[in-house]
Amino acid sequence: MVSTLNTFEFKVYNYVIKNHQTVIYMTVRELAEACDVSTATILRFCKKMNCSGYAEFKAYLKMNAEKRGEISLPHGANEFLSFFKSINNDEFDALIASAAEQIAGAERVIFVGAGSSGTLG
Repeated sequence: MVSTLNTFEFKVYNYVIKNHQTVIYMTVRELAEACDVSTATILRFCKKMNCSGYAEFKAYLKMNAEKRGEISLPHGANEFLSFFKSINNDEFDALIASAAEQIAGAERVIFVGAGSSGTLG
């Protein structure tokens, strides 16, 4: 498999080998930026590693890390880490800033939510 990689895919391979514990929590865009390649290169790399896509590739990495006892996170923590990584970007920051500006400029703001019993809390 490695012999079929082009120069850019080989950069991804080297990064993954050195940082496999981190890669399992990265988005495809974050990995592409870390390797200084395109997201398309990441997806081609995953295909050459016999995975249908990036999600399957990460699952494979995670499964192997768990087998080796390298992951010691409590059950469900991966979802939280993935969420926080997904909102740690400029696009999300811009959305939050825009929402804050709209709230700050509004004459009236009403928050509606349901409590655990389904009634307003």
